[in-house]
Amino acid sequence: MMVGGGLVGVAATKFLPTLIPSSLTASLGTSPIIGVGMTIAGAFVASWLAKKVSSEFGDAVLFGGLMQAGSVLLTAFAPASLSSQLALSGMGDIVPGWFAVPQNSVTNRGPMGPMIAAPSSGGGGMGAAIPRPFGRR
Repeated sequence: MMVGGGLVGVAATKFLPTLIPSSLTASLGTSPIIGVGMTIAGAFVASWLAKKVSSEFGDAVLFGGLMQAGSVLLTAFAPASLSSQLALSGMGDIVPGWFAVPQNSVTNRGPMGPMIAAPSSGGGGMGAAIPRPFGRR
């Protein structure tokens, strides 16, 4: 019950601030303190709603919500060297933004090479693309 409540608290604390209309959030500003404050408020609202089910469950939801608020606080105010070591800012540059395989002239970062037309075999449709699929005639 406690672990489930903690997970519900994290999820609810992430979700509840998205329900606030953008006209209100725009008037509050874009400071990281506002984001942390909204996350803490979401944790208390989620706990208040969960206490209607069970007092113990509500306390677990509050714990999970405050853990999420602590994560947001660390992400907002920790130095880059610390937050990168704690992996609070996502995956970072583990993989490049584009993949080497398959090489595609549309997504390739270099200049496009010349387009070469496929030789015509006289037939049309799939027969031209795959003349003898799987060795059949």
